[in-house]
Amino acid sequence: MRQQAIRLRQQGKRFVDIAAYLEVHRNTVSDWWQQYKELGETALYQQQRGRTVGAGRTLNQEQEKQI
Repeated sequence: MRQQAIRLRQQGKRFVDIAAYLEVHRNTVSDWWQQYKELGETALYQQQRGRTVGAGRTLNQEQEKQI
């Protein structure tokens, strides 16, 4: 979807029109465009979300082995 939004923007489409076509908010399209201008094609791929594996654990490895 991000690639399509960038392609449409490069063709001269407005943020509002792209957002309506893709059914996302116009600010989302604007954010994608800004990220693309700053980071290039790497901004087109969704970044990993959420916590890292093991984050928030209260037991150490030894305690986990015992359980």
